[in-house]
Amino acid sequence: MRQKIFTYTIIGFLIISHHVTLFAQNNNDSGAPALSAIQMEDLKRDLIALCDDHFLGRKAGTIDELRAAAWLTDRMRETGMQAAGEDGTFTQFFNLSRKVVMPTTRIAIDGRSFKLWSEVIILGQTHVNLDAPTVYVGKATPEEVKNMDLKGKAVIMEAHFDGSDLGRQLFFLRYSGEVLQPYYDIFREKGVVAVIMVADDYFESNWNKVAYTRRSGSTSLTGPRDQVSEGGMPILWVHSSEREAMQQVKGNLIADIRVEQYLFPSVNLVGKIEGTDPQLKNEYVVLSGHHDYLGIQAPIGNDSICNGADDNGSVCVALLAMARAFKEKPSKRSILFIIHGAEEMSMLGARWFAAHPTVPFESMVAVLNGDLIANNHPDSAAVLGCSDAHRTSNYLVEAVLAANQEGPKFKLDQKWDKADHPEYFYYRSDHAPYASRGVPVLFFTTLLHPLYHTPLDDVDHIDFNKLYRMTEWMYRTAWKVANHHERPDVIVRSKE
Repeated sequence: MRQKIFTYTIIGFLIISHHVTLFAQNNNDSGAPALSAIQMEDLKRDLIALCDDHFLGRKAGTIDELRAAAWLTDRMRETGMQAAGEDGTFTQFFNLSRKVVMPTTRIAIDGRSFKLWSEVIILGQTHVNLDAPTVYVGKATPEEVKNMDLKGKAVIMEAHFDGSDLGRQLFFLRYSGEVLQPYYDIFREKGVVAVIMVADDYFESNWNKVAYTRRSGSTSLTGPRDQVSEGGMPILWVHSSEREAMQQVKGNLIADIRVEQYLFPSVNLVGKIEGTDPQLKNEYVVLSGHHDYLGIQAPIGNDSICNGADDNGSVCVALLAMARAFKEKPSKRSILFIIHGAEEMSMLGARWFAAHPTVPFESMVAVLNGDLIANNHPDSAAVLGCSDAHRTSNYLVEAVLAANQEGPKFKLDQKWDKADHPEYFYYRSDHAPYASRGVPVLFFTTLLHPLYHTPLDDVDHIDFNKLYRMTEWMYRTAWKVANHHERPDVIVRSKE
C-alpha cells in the first residue's frame, strides 16, 4: 500500500511539474526569458503621456520636440539603461538647416497680387526676382510644347494627370512633380523662367495639406549643399477657380520670392543595456524608432494637433518596455536603444547617427527598427527586409520568422516588402540609412492606414493588444540575435 501511495505521489508530482513547465514555456519561455517585464499598463501609461496635446505634435526642430525628448530621456533612465549618447548623456544633438519662403514674398499675375499660401502655393525655396511675359499653353502635350516659343516666358498650364497613383499615401506631396515630370527637361531646354499651374480637382481637394506642408519649408542636415540657391524655375499653383482668368492673361508674372535660412536643433536619444558575455558585449543589437512627428497641420474637424500615437509613439513606448525586459535579463550582446529625431524630415536623425555613431560603427551587428506598430487588422503585421529585393541578412530573416511563430503568430503581409510596391515603404523609415551603410536590418510595422499623418492618429485609435504583441515580437527577435553565437551574416548588394 505504501509503495502504491509513493508511486502515485511521484506520478502526481511529475504531472504537476509537466504542467508548470508548459505554463512557464508559454508565459516566460527561453526565447523570451523576461517577457513578464513587458506590461500592458506600462505601454498604455507611457503612450498616453507621450501623445498628449501638451507636446503639440513633437515637430522636429521645435521646443515641443525637445520637451518630449526630455520626457523620454527621464523614462529611459528609469528603465535602468545606461546613457550611450554624447558626453555621458542620453542625447546626441545635431543641427538642421531650414529654408522657408518669407511672408514678404510677392507674386502678381497680370497686375493682380496673389496672397501667399491661400491664393498661390510656391514649390521650392530659391531666391527669385523676375518680371516675365506669360504664355498660356493649357493642356498641351510635351510634343506640342516642343514647337512653341517659350524662351524667357512664364508658362501657364492646366494640371492634368492620367496616372493611377492617386490612392497612394501622401501622394499629394509628389503630385506636382508627377504632373510636370514629362515637361521639365523641355522647359529648361527652351528657357522657361517659371511655371504657373492651374489646379485640377485632385490638387484642389488637397490644397490646405499642400499649403501647410510647403509653408514650413524644407529641411536638411547642415553642410555645403544646404545653401539657398539663386534663380531657377519656380513652380506656382493657383486655384482651379482661376482657370478662366488665367486663359485671359496678357500681362507679366512678377515674382519676388525671398527665402530665409536658419539653423535649429534636433536630438537622437541613445541608451544601452550591457551584455553579459565578455567578448560579445562589445557588439550591439540596435532597437530603434523615432520620437518626432508633424506638429500642427491642417485641421480635421476641431483637431489640428498631430499627436502621432501610432507614428511613432507606439514604438517609443515599446522600446521602453523592451528595455525593462533586457534589464531584468540581459543578453550576451549589448542592446543599443536609439530613438531618433527628425525622422519625418527624411530620416535626418538616423542619417546623422549612422554617419556619427556614439559607438564604433562596426560594433552594430543589426538594426531592428519599428514604425507604426499598433493599427490595422488585429492579426496581421509585416516585417520588411525579408524579400529577395530587400533582404540584408539570411539569419535575421530566420530569426524574425521563428520569433513570430514562437510568440504572436501574426499573419504576415508580404506585399509591402516587394520591390515594385507603389509605396516604396521599405525605404521610408530609420533603418534605411544603416542598411545603405551595410548593417543588416529589419523593419517591423503594421503598415499605413487612413489616420496616417493626420491629427486623428491619437491614442483613442490604438490597438493596445496588438501593440503588446508587436513589442513581444521585436523583443523575441532581438533576444535571438543578441544571444546567437555568431553575428548575423551580411548580404552585400551591388550599388548599380
